[in-house]
Amino acid sequence: MPLLPVIRTHGRVQVGAYAWNEYTGASLHLSFSAAGPHPELSVVHEIGHFLDHQAFGHPGSFASDAGDHHKEVMDAIGQSAAIRALERLQSRRVILLQVRNRRETEPVDQRMVRYYLGLRERFARAYAQYSRLPRSPPSFERS
Repeated sequence: MPLLPVIRTHGRVQVGAYAWNEYTGASLHLSFSAAGPHPELSVVHEIGHFLDHQAFGHPGSFASDAGDHHKEVMDAIGQSAAIRALERLQSRRVILLQVRNRRETEPVDQRMVRYYLGLRERFARAYAQYSRLPRSPPSFERS
């Protein structure tokens, strides 16, 4: 695995990014904003992109885009409740929200729905969620 420089920013719009050279496939850096709502989660999410790009499949290309690499993992992600909810939003222009004691409509940003449904984004978001799951300590049973 190549070394990956990590850059801390204080941006308020872009909370994280994984950068790579589009011609060579070499990873360049990971950046995250200390001013973002969850900097640690942004870092883990961008590490997910880095692993997808450099560790799985062929280094320098995203394994999540390949289709056949990690098919079981990508299929499981595709069957998750989060992805199913996003897929339902694809046909919606607005959603109805219950805010306190009244109902409000909110427009659905289809550009963001398409972005979140992209294979690379699915993988990185699933990786970040998996990495944050509470783990039980390993058990050391006597045999």
